Amino acid sequence: ASIDAPCNSKASFAVLGAMAPTTVLAISNLGSPILAFTGHRVFAGPYHRNVAGNLLVFDALLGSATDAKAIVESHHVGLVALCRDNPESRLFAARAPDGFLAGLMRGSVPEWLEPVA
Repeated sequence: ASIDAPCNSKASFAVLGAMAPTTVLAISNLGSPILAFTGHRVFAGPYHRNVAGNLLVFDALLGSATDAKAIVESHHVGLVALCRDNPESRLFAARAPDGFLAGLMRGSVPEWLEPVA
């Protein structure tokens, strides 16, 4: 099966699903498929009542890499996942072009983060 650009299919999460269960920092659009297709935990999902989790993700992804590092460390995040072609990822990057997610989408990985896939 091919991997869909916006990362909605099970195939899109095969590599992530093969990794040991941990907490994943990702946009809310990826929350449901991460929960459905992997053994990982997430903070955010496309649920309007999950205010605290969604705000945490906004702060991490729209803020600086330094802000994201503090959130990753204080909330015991094991993985940061992104999907460059997901509309929410593009929206976040446009909203905060100097933010953590925008940097990752450009290929700028901070020294405290190690690419795994």
